[in-house]
Amino acid sequence: MMPCAKLGAKNRTRRPGVDCTFESHAVYTLVGILLFNRKRRKDRNEESFRPMAPCMPVIPFVPSLREQIADRLRGDLLSGELSEGCSLGEQELSERFAVSRTPIREALQQLTYEGLLEGRRHAGVKVTRRPSDAIYEFAVTIRKSVETFALRAFFAELADSDFRQWSAILNNMQHACIARDYRSIAEHDIAFHRSIVCRAHQRELEAIWVPLLARVRTHFYETYRTNYDDPIVIYKEHAGIVDVFRAGDLDAAVLSLENNIC
Repeated sequence: MMPCAKLGAKNRTRRPGVDCTFESHAVYTLVGILLFNRKRRKDRNEESFRPMAPCMPVIPFVPSLREQIADRLRGDLLSGELSEGCSLGEQELSERFAVSRTPIREALQQLTYEGLLEGRRHAGVKVTRRPSDAIYEFAVTIRKSVETFALRAFFAELADSDFRQWSAILNNMQHACIARDYRSIAEHDIAFHRSIVCRAHQRELEAIWVPLLARVRTHFYETYRTNYDDPIVIYKEHAGIVDVFRAGDLDAAVLSLENNIC
């Protein structure tokens, strides 16, 4: 990352416990969201004056080896399966996934860019360590902004397919809660919130959300084990959010989602 001075914070004084590079990046992120929303409204107003594009065949998306490996590792990282400071070697991962080291190296570079891993020259890559409490609270605040922004963007267009997707995620979460499988619970919790961000169909939001989650990923696993005597409560909380979505009240839906992000 660039030092704070290069981000226009030449005369700033570091506050104790606060990562000013991340904070500056977060401020730019929020400004970007506002500008993007403004452009989106303008594009909608101009939509009726644009000529209709010819119908094109839909080409199915097939993820590359790099993307498949990155997805698998991302799941392990976000659920806490890979602990803080854990080293990841290309050779070991190459044997695990039965592929050459090239897609492994590319996947590790992608996850480093997302903030889930940190690399040092001639020292490989390691799982990033948990941020300070100040950064954690800051990241949660921005995460709430991103997810509620996404929810507002598509709420008026909710369809049966959305509720079928959430129902499938909740069904898996319920089974994981009954089995007290905290790793799987974390995966389904993350999948639920990620589905909200992805549903807005704005890749910029996904690019913002993933690094934010990297900062708070350990929260999922730790909270489940320490704050819930019966993990089925986790399932009921998320099922309640979907019920509010189904009722069609946007303000209530936003509040319900915000209350679940902490």
